[in-house]
Amino acid sequence: MNLQKTVLFAALVVSPFAASAANTTANFGVQLTVQNSCTLTAGNTASDIDFGSVTGNITADRDAATSLTVNCNNGALYHVGLNDGLNASAGQRRLASAANPGQFVSYELYTDATRTNRWGQTAAGGTANDVDGTGNNADQTLTVYGRVPGTPLQSVGAGVYNDTITATIEF
Repeated sequence: MNLQKTVLFAALVVSPFAASAANTTANFGVQLTVQNSCTLTAGNTASDIDFGSVTGNITADRDAATSLTVNCNNGALYHVGLNDGLNASAGQRRLASAANPGQFVSYELYTDATRTNRWGQTAAGGTANDVDGTGNNADQTLTVYGRVPGTPLQSVGAGVYNDTITATIEF
């Protein structure tokens, strides 16, 4: 009889709650917010547009180009605009002479190789004269096409003519 009491007592000590086990659950959310992100860089090795040099009057179109690199996360809509520079007058971009104050060479920047679509500033939601795109987590190259027009004739003094353009990306 003593043997049976010992076995019964051991079974009760090992699993005192086996007959009345219960559980309850709780749920919680998991979240991550990914915000649009874009970078904009000018050029690769040479970011300036250099129209070269001319002798005397500017009588023929002078074309040159550079590039902008955009990198936005996947699906991010972006708009890239270019301001009119430091020397613009009435919406006309102009290069200014440091040697001959008050002398300017007109030029323009375009979104296309045929130089028919002026590249302008961007505004909220984009404009008709900026460049729009969608990010893909990789570098996207945007070419900026420039032209110093030969007509009408531009007659200015000798020297180096410069301007500075600010590129802006909205996303």
